[in-house]
Amino acid sequence: MKNAEKTTCMVCVVTPDFMMGALTMLHSFLKHNRWFNDDIIILHEGLSDTDKDKLQALYPRLVLKMVSDDIAHAVDSVIARRPDMRHRYASFFKGDLLNFTQYQRIIMSDCDMMYTGSIEDLLTNAAPLQACADGAHYAGVRRSKNNYNKLEYGSNEPSLKSTFSAGFMIFKSDILGSANFTKFIATMDQYSDTDFTSGNTDQAIFNVMFDGLLSRLSCIYNYHLMHKNLIQRVTGVHFEEAVIIHYGGSEKPWQPHAVLKVAAQDDDLRIAFDLWRVAYASYRKDPEGKFLSDKGGLA
Repeated sequence: MKNAEKTTCMVCVVTPDFMMGALTMLHSFLKHNRWFNDDIIILHEGLSDTDKDKLQALYPRLVLKMVSDDIAHAVDSVIARRPDMRHRYASFFKGDLLNFTQYQRIIMSDCDMMYTGSIEDLLTNAAPLQACADGAHYAGVRRSKNNYNKLEYGSNEPSLKSTFSAGFMIFKSDILGSANFTKFIATMDQYSDTDFTSGNTDQAIFNVMFDGLLSRLSCIYNYHLMHKNLIQRVTGVHFEEAVIIHYGGSEKPWQPHAVLKVAAQDDDLRIAFDLWRVAYASYRKDPEGKFLSDKGGLA
């Protein structure tokens, strides 16, 4: 029996180079989701005191939690075998959320996202896992049930039923616990030169672990800009209709060089980056989340 079970928690992984993204994401989430008054857990491996202060000033129920030794050691082991994964190592930290069994529901959100509306309606869904389709789904690409690797056309290898993006996920307590945490670590141990070679981190593991449990969400809840042309062609939905815009890929809206690059290449990305800067400016005007004391917010 779970003790003192709480309702909902938001979890995100924050590294120093994603601080501007994290502050903007959290501010935009809280601004558009005034119903939320539960814990926010920040998984990290040693943020500066300045960064910690900025995060804690934003929301009174924000908890800073160091990544577990189990995950940290597993990450070191993966990088030793696969140095190419070093730049994405922190994504593995998400595995720790599987141990947060004191919550009935966990909202996992990447820091390179921006909220433009509420996700409250999603909390009535009883499915063990909610998430949006990944790029492979929109492209019609099958992924291996064993390791999330891309399957060639005509392959007889078993494929995943419904692949999803790990940028925004909602977990129910049904799939939390030590057994799945141990399984996550064990799957990390399978990363090698010949296994789990898609380049994905936590997304590959969660897809393999929870195949068949997904309740797929509309693309508006994780509109991945790197796949925007595919998403619009398949769904007919434009990114400006999204509740959550995902600034995936290597170019981030808080990077000056990236802003200049996308402005010259793509009008939609320029508009999306402009929207992020508006959200960041909103955070800068109220870095202590004083809007939460307004009617409808956290007192």
